[in-house]
Amino acid sequence: MRALLTHKSGWWCGRWNHWSKLTYISEKMTYRGKINSNLHRCLSYIPDRLYLRLRYRQRVGNWPDLNNPKKFTEKLQWLKLHDRNEALPILADKLQLKAFVKQRIGAQYTIPVLSWGNTADQFTINTPPAAPFVLKTNHDSGSTRVFLNFENLDIRGIQKWLREKLSANFYLANREWEYESISPKWFIEPLLEDDSGNSRLNDFKVHCFHGAPFFIQTIFDRDSKPKENWFDVHWKPVNIYYFSEYKAHVPKPSCLSEILSIAKTLSADFYYVRVDFYIRKGRPLVGEMTFRPYGGFMKWNPDSADYMLGNLLNVGN
Repeated sequence: MRALLTHKSGWWCGRWNHWSKLTYISEKMTYRGKINSNLHRCLSYIPDRLYLRLRYRQRVGNWPDLNNPKKFTEKLQWLKLHDRNEALPILADKLQLKAFVKQRIGAQYTIPVLSWGNTADQFTINTPPAAPFVLKTNHDSGSTRVFLNFENLDIRGIQKWLREKLSANFYLANREWEYESISPKWFIEPLLEDDSGNSRLNDFKVHCFHGAPFFIQTIFDRDSKPKENWFDVHWKPVNIYYFSEYKAHVPKPSCLSEILSIAKTLSADFYYVRVDFYIRKGRPLVGEMTFRPYGGFMKWNPDSADYMLGNLLNVGN
């Protein structure tokens, strides 16, 4: 990924450093992703319940109680095994989610799709728009590439990246069954900027339990060492996190009430879901709906946060 060097103001210097760093991170994660993907295939014969216990022990550090779960992380694993809501595969698909959001609350709350395809070879020299853009896949998590320079793109390199991503079965990583039936696609969105020209919009993640928003999570420095803040629905800080705490002041969004109203509408039919928003020019845009953030394998600080959130999630066990 190269910066857009034709801009006369010279702002590209900073962006070159930023996106060069992102390129290194992306390549490093791609290499790591190949190893993980092969490992997940090798372990695919292990039954879901046993796999989730082993994965939980590896990631969280203790064995989960899946018979009588109390912790939030345990209940997310329980839901993987027992909740078969037919809407989940639709909403886990980033492209189908846009149609759902349009139908429920309106197209103005979605980010437009400029182009899409089923195979890597469908991405050609004529595919990218003549403007900075974001390339994503619809069937997994984290497969995103940002392009500031839309000239002289490495089409073969992009096709190689897409071929790898589209061939991966994301279900195998954390046994989130809703991903298994999604037909892999790639798609392009415009690169959105905030009012100051920052192309990395902050996102606001609303955690909803049984159709009610309870917490808003904000994440910063996602490209290096992520930091986060949590707030209640009145924008009062909540001292919990699973990355590390973001120390700077985070102003209350002017459209917070609208965000909470949308999250309530979209989460109405689910035990738990995290609704992700971007805010651009004071207007909320829905990014994703996530049913098991980080596969449900978060290590909470403090430990009591896992129980506190677990008390909000009634799975009827």
